[in-house]
Amino acid sequence: MDSLPAPSPNFAVHEGDSGTVSLASHADAPTGPWIENPPWNGFDLLLLACVVVFGIFFFTAISVGVLHGIYGQPLAQLAGNPSVWMVVPAEGAAYVVMLAVLYWLAGSRHLHFWRALSWNWPPGLGWAGFLLVGFALAFVAGLLQKVLPLPKELPIEKLFLQPGAPQVLALFGVLVAPFVEETFFRGLLYPVSNRWLREVVSSPQRLWRGRRLVLCLIPWGFAAQWHPPLGWMLLATTAMIVTGVVCFERGFEGIGLEAVRPILAGLAFFGWALLASHVSRVFVVVAALVFLGVAFAMTGLGLRLRDGRAATDVAVACSFVLTAVSFTLLHGSQLGGSWSPLLVLLVISSVLTFARARTKSLATSVMIHVGYNSALFGSMYFATDHFRNLEHLTR
Repeated sequence: MDSLPAPSPNFAVHEGDSGTVSLASHADAPTGPWIENPPWNGFDLLLLACVVVFGIFFFTAISVGVLHGIYGQPLAQLAGNPSVWMVVPAEGAAYVVMLAVLYWLAGSRHLHFWRALSWNWPPGLGWAGFLLVGFALAFVAGLLQKVLPLPKELPIEKLFLQPGAPQVLALFGVLVAPFVEETFFRGLLYPVSNRWLREVVSSPQRLWRGRRLVLCLIPWGFAAQWHPPLGWMLLATTAMIVTGVVCFERGFEGIGLEAVRPILAGLAFFGWALLASHVSRVFVVVAALVFLGVAFAMTGLGLRLRDGRAATDVAVACSFVLTAVSFTLLHGSQLGGSWSPLLVLLVISSVLTFARARTKSLATSVMIHVGYNSALFGSMYFATDHFRNLEHLTR
């Protein structure tokens, strides 16, 4: 399982005088077992994330309209009680558009699609070994669920109780979701954040700016819980207006690609205002303590670290944590925000991220993900008597 083919060549992103971005392979790029230099950048991630989010909203609206025309149910009722025939087609269509945009990005830069994603298929029967790792991971997750205090009912379980839902969700969860989710998180987010964070931790100026941003997020979260939904709506609107003004000023000054970088900070404030308004005060307090810890760590890095091995190790570890946590939070709504199933999912996400980082192969994490989901739906199939007794899903 360790004898994977050599990873794809290193790429670096260069910004020219005109603000354009070019991709080139170069020999003096940082190298090492955990170093990533993908031909993608943060704006590719932002574009693809926007495509998925707006695509899901767009295709969900279409699905609601179609179901309304077929069954004649009120639109408010359909939107308030989403069915599998609404969720799966909308997500599937959004995923197709995302992959099409990603393929277009690769083609526009004259990149080999699979090589740019570091696919690197395992030789021989290595793929079967990674499937078995997924099966074992599902077994470990099952043991953790028996030990941890799980809620009696999860939102995702209600979706399974609908007619035909288990079969559709099983096919989607084994054949579609692993590839798309791994492509975004382990194929794009992990290598891009790996390179970006290495640049950040080696720059005292960027560390100081990042620390100020993190410290500003602390009161932002508490303010978002003021008179909901008024509080978070005011903050989200403020974030969008300020971001737009800053980008306009930079663009007017001819700064180039740097003109749109404030969008990333604006998204952080927008997203945190939205999330903080829908969670408990305890969660916001814990998040504030985490932000304080991050700010303290960034201060230490700014004082002690520069280019070198220590800075690289810190950046790689942070990219690992960022990818694992982001993947976990994506599924937070399906698990009702309950900490115990989220903890189990964090363990699973960490294993997937480690496999991708260790082997530098997206194919390995996809195979593990497929194995895990296959074992999950397989056990559910037999536990519910071939999906006939779905009441066994509830605890």
